[in-house]
Amino acid sequence: MSRKVILVAEDDANILRGLVDTFESEGYEVRPARNGTEALELFARGGISLVVLDIMMPGKSGYDVCREIRKKDEVTPIIMLTAKGEEIDKVVGLELGADDYVTKPFGVRELLARVTAVLRRSRRPGNVRRGQGRGFPFRRGGSGPQAVRVAARKARAPFEREGAEAD
Repeated sequence: MSRKVILVAEDDANILRGLVDTFESEGYEVRPARNGTEALELFARGGISLVVLDIMMPGKSGYDVCREIRKKDEVTPIIMLTAKGEEIDKVVGLELGADDYVTKPFGVRELLARVTAVLRRSRRPGNVRRGQGRGFPFRRGGSGPQAVRVAARKARAPFEREGAEAD
């Protein structure tokens, strides 16, 4: 199994160093960013498994970064990690596309558990990037295997299942 890569965007150097050390000690590769612009540059290079994102950063805020990532990528998990703990802040972060929201101060074990849970959910079979549907074989009237794209929002199935009668 390939090593998971976590992009951590945090402007506080002490918190960033602590997160990098924590994630690396758990076997993750970490790409640290000190501001939103740097985070977007690192994300654009590809290969990111999960993003941990502070909201209050110089330049582009975590909200801006989340919004820009979601314009291009609907699947890569994002966890907001921030001191902004009001309900409206959480709602805005989640509505912009964050998958989870953790407020500072935070417990390292809880954050690691949330990272593990979000990564586990992101590996489920239904999570497919737009335009990258996976095909599943089926038989159509005795002919060879065909493919159905699960990324489609609607599908019609002009075929019969083997051993089943059509209505």
